[in-house]
Amino acid sequence: MPTETACESASITANPAPGRPGRDSRAGRGEGASATPRPGRPGILRPKRPAAPLAAPGPVPSLARPLAADPNPPLEAAPLFRARITAADGEAFLARGPGGRTLPAKRAAGCLLLPEPGDLVLCHGGGDGLTYVVSVLERAGTRAVLDVGADLTVRGGETMRFEAKTVAVEAGEALSLEAPDLSLTGVRGRLGFLRLSVLADALDAKLRGLTSVVEDASALFGGLSLKARTAIRLVETEMVRAGRLRQLVRERFFVRAGRAAILADEDVSIDADKINLG
Repeated sequence: MPTETACESASITANPAPGRPGRDSRAGRGEGASATPRPGRPGILRPKRPAAPLAAPGPVPSLARPLAADPNPPLEAAPLFRARITAADGEAFLARGPGGRTLPAKRAAGCLLLPEPGDLVLCHGGGDGLTYVVSVLERAGTRAVLDVGADLTVRGGETMRFEAKTVAVEAGEALSLEAPDLSLTGVRGRLGFLRLSVLADALDAKLRGLTSVVEDASALFGGLSLKARTAIRLVETEMVRAGRLRQLVRERFFVRAGRAAILADEDVSIDADKINLG
């Protein structure tokens, strides 16, 4: 039985059955893409309908079309433009922009470097007619001034350094330095004040040499202790007022004067193993 069925299917494919020329003729001409047997009925072929051909994709239009650059664009179309400062008066400036047009401008708050005539700057001009100097691109000179025009607070990290060959700090009214630990180090130092006040709990000074020139000095001590290996004083006039005065000399006490006077209200005592007078 399987052999006969295979032969019958082959004969049907090779010689189509009479009486149904339409379907068999289309299959014979190859108009169908392929022929498959109908399920459940072996030996009878049913051609598939040809699939519709797909259209070839066309070129995708570009969304970004390059525009021709305008050498002198209007300010409304180019809000950022370069300009040259021609005049400066405080916070008012004159800037020569594209096409040689001179515009009045003012410094933006973020522009810390003060523009000067001749500087190349970056400006922002809007439709409201206001032009701001945003930044200084190139300086005409070597002088630079940082001007914020308001109270300034600079916050740093762990360390802040100012490095320059010469640093000068000038304050019109007051200068204050506050820190838990303050150090001033240098090879030479000078202090010049009309009036100087020093307030400290303790003062420790270690000097190899000290030279003082004072016209008038006044000192008030609760206690004074002076230790010196050699002390020499050259005084024109000296006056000592004391409730008690005691001098202890270990080896020799020598007093020499043109005139000497010892006056006592009560007693004068001279005690020695040997006294020489004259």
